[in-house]
Order: sequence, then C-alpha cells, then structure tokens
Amino acid sequence: MADTPCDPKDVALAALTNLVRLMGAELVAGKHRDDVGFLEQAVRSKMGTLTVDGCAPEVAEAGLALAKTHAESALIQIRSQAAAAHVHNLEAALRTQGSSVPQSATPMLH
Repeated sequence: MADTPCDPKDVALAALTNLVRLMGAELVAGKHRDDVGFLEQAVRSKMGTLTVDGCAPEVAEAGLALAKTHAESALIQIRSQAAAAHVHNLEAALRTQGSSVPQSATPMLH
C-alpha cells in the first residue's frame, strides 16, 4: 500500500484517461494510424473547453492542468502504439514481398 494519500478523483481521472488512451489506440492502430497528429490536435483543442460550475477558478484550473498532464501521457502512449503497429505492418509487408521474390534474386542491402 502506498504511503501517499490518494484522492478518488485522481483515480477516476486516471481511469478516464486510460479509457481515452485505449479508444485512441483503437483508432490509430487500424487504418487511421496516420492520423495520430489529427487526434493529438483534437484532444488538445478540446481539453480546455470544459465549463466547471460551482468550483473555485483556481481549483478548476488545477484540475484542468492535471487532466492535460494525463492526456499528454496518453497521447504519447498512443503515438508509440501507432508507430509500433506501423512498423509491424511494414515488416509483415516485407516478409510477404520477400516470399514472392524468386530465390535467385539478389538481396538488397540497407
């Protein structure tokens, strides 16, 4: 058990951020992986559009700053997952291409 006090709101925020990360990964791991920049831009532009009623401005700002930090972490993970999926597909394409090349072909050096 951790010695640091934990706020349930932090846990909820982390869970929601993870959900956004997973949804983003689903989006970019498929045919839209080239749109990671578009996803990042959309998340960043929408992050500050939340209206917080009944909350002191400094508390709302602190909460939004925390959310932005978590969202940035999720976006980094999404970009990494998309890059890994892209590399995997390139390697698979090269293996497929390599299996259709006649044995007498000269190997290409990179």
